[in-house]
Amino acid sequence: MDVAIIGGGVVGCALLRELSMNSFNCVLLEKSPVLLTGASGGNSGIVHTGFDTKPGTLESSCVKRGFTLLTKYLEEHSHDVPAKNVGAFMVAWNQNDLRALDEVKQKADKNNVRVYTITPQQLYKAEPNLARGCVGCLVIPGETVVDPWKLPMAYVRDAIQTGRATVKTDWEVTSAEWDGVEKKWTLHSKKQNKPLHCRCVVNCGGLWGDKVAQLLADATQTQQQQQQQGTSRVAEHPTTPSDSGFCIRPRRGDFLVYKQEHINATVGVSNNGGDGKLLSHIVLPVPTAHTKGVLVYPSVYGDVVVGPTAVDQHNKQLPQPQPAQDVIEALERVVHQKLPCLKDAQYSFTYTGLRPAIPQATDYHVVSDRSCCCVTVAGIRSTGVTASMALAEHVHSLVEQFWVVKCGAGTVGSDVFARGPTHPLSKL
Repeated sequence: MDVAIIGGGVVGCALLRELSMNSFNCVLLEKSPVLLTGASGGNSGIVHTGFDTKPGTLESSCVKRGFTLLTKYLEEHSHDVPAKNVGAFMVAWNQNDLRALDEVKQKADKNNVRVYTITPQQLYKAEPNLARGCVGCLVIPGETVVDPWKLPMAYVRDAIQTGRATVKTDWEVTSAEWDGVEKKWTLHSKKQNKPLHCRCVVNCGGLWGDKVAQLLADATQTQQQQQQQGTSRVAEHPTTPSDSGFCIRPRRGDFLVYKQEHINATVGVSNNGGDGKLLSHIVLPVPTAHTKGVLVYPSVYGDVVVGPTAVDQHNKQLPQPQPAQDVIEALERVVHQKLPCLKDAQYSFTYTGLRPAIPQATDYHVVSDRSCCCVTVAGIRSTGVTASMALAEHVHSLVEQFWVVKCGAGTVGSDVFARGPTHPLSKL
């Protein structure tokens, strides 16, 4: 096997596609029984233009490049990946917001992303159900909503069709060995009988990316010790990361969803906008120094979604999958303030996602180590869907530098697609 990709999230799936379509034989290893259950199982389902990314960063370049690639990809896959370019309105509700809109526009100009202002009258013509009181509005025309499960699964299908991709679920990498002489990796899983051999490893571990990075770092250190001491030892999964260079601290985001059918029953179709939907565009708050705020937006299927919150936590799992009551009430206040006609409507369900944030980081953490044919892709917080294809391109260029000799062929278990969506905003 040429390349083992650890982590079956949207970035791992995109990389499987990119590498297999460029003659690499790859395996995607996912610790869960199904793909897309970690951070990618609870994202917003929004494709961003990159208007507000930090200029000059890898994230900014990947988001902008990814938006271009993904727009073309979605046009070509409109039959199996539902998506809709709805655009976004960043609404100013007071004079402070209005002044901040100028700063947002300046950043968008630096990022070469087209945005423009409209009057409150123009806003209410486009969104008649939005609360009154707007004093200004910035339009971001490219923002798009997508089915967040069908998109990465389409990546996997593309990869499989090359004949060079293998997908292994329930395959948690629990130990690793690096052979510096033969230039190859051996990966082990306590749940699997046979080890896996490959020439290159790409860590797309998401929430667990720091632990995977530590495991791989320990394996290379172990190999050096073997050369010095003539002993043999396998690097096992550490309980805490130490010298892998970064630490993931999950950022919890809670969402409320109002299903379209429930909205119609409560509000009535007569109150809807011109396209038959209660809400037609993404409504963005004006960001502050501390947060980008909570969005109200339509899913690709017309449901109204409000979220996400942003609360850092240490646990990489969800000890409390459902939002706390005070969080639900806070999200309800947001949607009632923006869409007063939903004041008497009951939300349909909640869902929660964890973003793999790196404290104090201002960019993606993408590191290549040619000495052991390893790439780490981490800290992809809330732009993973948008940047996925561009990140895959970038990592592909890094892998090419390892001069991997391409070999072998791939397969996939039939149940990878049969188990259905793992994201609550998706539909079969």
